[in-house]
Amino acid sequence: MEKLRIEDRVVASILASHTELRAVKNREVFHRVGEVPQTMDFLVEGLVRGFFPDGTGKEVTDCFEHIPGTPLVSGLSIGAPSVISIEALSKVTLASIPLSFLATLMEEPAVLKVVIRCLSASLERHWEAKAMLAKRSTKERYAWFLQRYPGLIDRVNDQYIASFLGVSSVTFSRVRHAVAVEKRPAADRDIPRDGE
Repeated sequence: MEKLRIEDRVVASILASHTELRAVKNREVFHRVGEVPQTMDFLVEGLVRGFFPDGTGKEVTDCFEHIPGTPLVSGLSIGAPSVISIEALSKVTLASIPLSFLATLMEEPAVLKVVIRCLSASLERHWEAKAMLAKRSTKERYAWFLQRYPGLIDRVNDQYIASFLGVSSVTFSRVRHAVAVEKRPAADRDIPRDGE
């Protein structure tokens, strides 16, 4: 509960008593587009991605989350159907609060403040990513991804990252290779590496 920064100890205690730690298997989809989530989930540990189908049914990666305490919001409001699916990309532990219980506390200012903060944080991250993808070159998007999601480049399928950055897998591969070459010491750049 300390991750949620609830100052009212009584409210924090009530929420904690109704929060369940839940294990999610790698590759399990635990929120699905069109379904109404039954819980408000917070990431305790692990890595997840949000995705949705485009007009042809192809999956488009919308987001990645890996920071403990992050709310995993899949709908536009509490109790609304999910607009994205959320999939575990590793073993994941969630702290889950039943929405039916949360709804009974929504008139409590401390609870409402937490819910608003969670929705606002989710929206802020979403628009940060959308602005980056709309305004920057592929190379700049890639650099932003490396900075915003440290270590994920080696943990996430390249296809998912390419989809998230709004580029083809081929373009992503080229940019990743070009950046890797740029980072090599100048003396090593002319020496071919395996597979080049």
